Amino acid sequence: MPNDKEREMLEIAAKLNQQSLPANINHFIQAGLYKATKEKKRKRQQKWVLLTASFFLLIMVTSIRVSPTFAAFVSEVPGGKWLVELVHYDKGLQVAIEHDYAIPLGVSDEHDGIKVTVEGMTIDEARLVLFYSIENKAGYSHLSFGEQFSISPDSFIAGLSYGGFSDIEKEEVVYGTIDINIRNADEIPEQLEIKSGMAVEHKTKEGKSDSIWEFVIPVEKEAFLAKKETYKIDETVLFAEQTIVIEQATIHPTLMSLELTIPESNSKHLFSFEEISVVNEKGDRWKPLTNGVVGKEDGEKKTLYMESSYFAKAKELYLEVTRIRALDKKDAKVTVNLKEGKIIAGPDAISLVDVENHSSYSNLIFHVEYDEFYDREGQFSIFGHSVQDKNGKEIGSVEGWSMAYTENPLVVKHSFPVTHNGEEDIIMIELSDYPERIEDTMRVRLK
Repeated sequence: MPNDKEREMLEIAAKLNQQSLPANINHFIQAGLYKATKEKKRKRQQKWVLLTASFFLLIMVTSIRVSPTFAAFVSEVPGGKWLVELVHYDKGLQVAIEHDYAIPLGVSDEHDGIKVTVEGMTIDEARLVLFYSIENKAGYSHLSFGEQFSISPDSFIAGLSYGGFSDIEKEEVVYGTIDINIRNADEIPEQLEIKSGMAVEHKTKEGKSDSIWEFVIPVEKEAFLAKKETYKIDETVLFAEQTIVIEQATIHPTLMSLELTIPESNSKHLFSFEEISVVNEKGDRWKPLTNGVVGKEDGEKKTLYMESSYFAKAKELYLEVTRIRALDKKDAKVTVNLKEGKIIAGPDAISLVDVENHSSYSNLIFHVEYDEFYDREGQFSIFGHSVQDKNGKEIGSVEGWSMAYTENPLVVKHSFPVTHNGEEDIIMIELSDYPERIEDTMRVRLK
């Protein structure tokens, strides 16, 4: 689905857990990425950078393993125990399900001893979540949607994510979600056509099925759209000497979006809002989304996705921030001499381990040292999409990536190819995150 004509970029903010990486890691990386096709009729295509959460977190949180009977689904949707457990990572989505904000579907396809059923869905103007089950009749140890995964039409999609399943040979049924971030609610279709292959592993043998699973999903959007609360804020705050403008908060049934402006005049690039929550007058808190698409950026504009407080009907809501990952702008790119295989400029935590040069691309391996206090429980990707020449002209991109632990649990190996024009010895790679923080106290009333 991604193609050279698209101008949108996906960045992964991967929080890796302290465990060995699975051998079939590429299946999981693929399962976390999606870019929608560029709309031909749009005169000005916004260049959103979609911030996507960890594939490890995605797998562990949205791919639960329980074995109830699915006869209960039709009678209990959306109150089935499996469904509540499936969305327990997202307080707002769980409450939406508990308020019957979902519909059953029961659309199935079966090949090669693998029965996939799209059990149900929930949707609003910002998000569409499909709940599915996989019946593992042939005792596979690993299953995930393959490279042929597609949704049509996809012009309404800004980004999506879905999980994979590992070590499941003894599991009869596993459950997951396809989490879709909506670009334009006006373009949501009356039905979706989903097609996908399946990456499989059986004991010591792995590969992919030649079959294609196909589903036609009706979208009852009239019953779900036009439900939101919007609050204009327009408040400027200073956080650790960095200016942040809180523009607007929009509360949908499945998520809350916070629209910010981060002025170019700031001395630091603000990456992840690491300690942030929305709190009501009772002290109830809603946290950032940690699964699927968790935010987007367009120049100075930054949108953060939070758990939804829609069904709480709070009288007052406050945004609280105490810690942000940030880096001086002068250090927010890594400059590499490809010919000499060394870093010319960049922040201290990044070291170059190896360079393998080809005519139009180079394979790079970096080591990144994370913070002992904040990052011991999980690390994240820090490299962005854009590759530039020494003058700042874009000449290529980062094409996929992988992460692996070293002997030091705080040092992670980042490996990826970068495309370029083959004419430059020196390239610059933008950073999308970095293990350095600023701390302060922010409290802004949203409602």
